[in-house]
Amino acid sequence: MKRRNFIGSVGAAAGLLETASAQAPRRTPGLRLDLHTHFYTQAYFDNIRESGGDFSFDKSPTGQTIITHRGARFFGITAPMTNIELRIEAMDRVGIDVQVVSLSTPNIFYTDGMRQPFVARMMNNAYADLVAKYRSGSKPLRQSRWITQKRR
Repeated sequence: MKRRNFIGSVGAAAGLLETASAQAPRRTPGLRLDLHTHFYTQAYFDNIRESGGDFSFDKSPTGQTIITHRGARFFGITAPMTNIELRIEAMDRVGIDVQVVSLSTPNIFYTDGMRQPFVARMMNNAYADLVAKYRSGSKPLRQSRWITQKRR
């Protein structure tokens, strides 16, 4: 596609978005699910800090806390990733009924194989606690099946 055509396409799409946003919002029947969301506990971050491995914490030029891998930016941490109340506020704002929380990078692999089951149990228990606390609330959370260790 020629650049001029692309710019024209973008302009046409912007016009459609403007028209769509002017219409009254309609909600599709049924539950709205967010199946790809992550939550981290302070204990998880503390464990990464104490592991002495290739992952560490730093600040981006904008002041955001980031995790680095061997000194290179790995990913940025946002407030809803660590604050359940902010997460629920965000869910309410965009109309999400249920979120499936899971552990994302660096997952349990930042530490050696001997400590990985400990980290998996720690996070599994933290997610189970969240589910128990918020299951009967206004915004249910569901625990990912990724971690298969039984709660102990």
